[in-house]
Amino acid sequence: MPEFDLPGQEQRIVHPPQVDEPETEHEPDEGPDAGSIEDQRRPPSPHLPPIRHVSPMHENGAAAPPFVPVIDDISISMKFIEHVKNSSLEDYLDQDAIDRLQNPPEEELTLDDPDYRYSIEVFLAITTASEATYNAVRLATLRRYPDSGMLTYYRVKRLVSELSGVVPILTDMCINSCVGYTGPFAELTNCPMCGQDRYETETVPRMSRKRFHTIPIGPQLQALWRNPEGADHMGYRRKYTEIIREELLRHNGMRVSPYGDFFDGSDYLDAVGDGNIMSEDVVLMFSIDGAQLYRNKASDCWIYVWVIMDHAPGIRYKKRYILPGGFIGGPNKP
Repeated sequence: MPEFDLPGQEQRIVHPPQVDEPETEHEPDEGPDAGSIEDQRRPPSPHLPPIRHVSPMHENGAAAPPFVPVIDDISISMKFIEHVKNSSLEDYLDQDAIDRLQNPPEEELTLDDPDYRYSIEVFLAITTASEATYNAVRLATLRRYPDSGMLTYYRVKRLVSELSGVVPILTDMCINSCVGYTGPFAELTNCPMCGQDRYETETVPRMSRKRFHTIPIGPQLQALWRNPEGADHMGYRRKYTEIIREELLRHNGMRVSPYGDFFDGSDYLDAVGDGNIMSEDVVLMFSIDGAQLYRNKASDCWIYVWVIMDHAPGIRYKKRYILPGGFIGGPNKP
């Protein structure tokens, strides 16, 4: 390029030296620099061979062995993936819980015993309070009504689990929240990151120093169908989808009504059309985040929940319809 002096001074043009270039049959087409936006938008050169996706083969024609990672983090991740692929209900639930999950009761849930009903109503009324609060209410009840059969805190929790089929899964974790002792870490007795002991040293049998809770989603969904109101709420997605599909049929695949919900999206409708989501299925949204448990103290407790998309938008985000998925305690981030 020509070079100019600064403004206000005598301008002079400096031409680059001429270099004799070899004669070529065609002048090369100067395109943009490799890697630029313009270069990425250009179609591929017709002189390049097409890309073929083939499996790696040995010289003798045999398939190459699977990729074996050498980086520790990748190796651990692959072990977790294999663990998830090969996991089963028997790894986490007892046989009674599995039987209830695979053969859910179909009759409406009723509770005729007045003492059982009173105990559960008090238990549900003070879910945000402590165990001591329930015990205080029970003591006052028995003092006023000595013949009352109000259940203990332990027994009422067992009753709720038996009626709903929802039981927690407890998994050992590092005292510093480094890892959960599952998958490739299941047999470790010390944290692979901080070295802390997994178990209390003076207990027999061995007791874990800390655990995190998983609440299985299957029994919670089954419990929603055991009363008329819950079953009616679960039919929203099916009815909404039928309306959309009828509209698409009437207008040759064109949408006329406005987009009003998640189920108006093409990803969902394509999954329904391909048979990947059936009318009897349940569509869920997974949400996880840290939670501050105390007003003036930072806390790294993490909670994850399930949002039932089969519910209508007016109720799906209300607290009573959001299902807990699990709780991972601090002191650090998991």
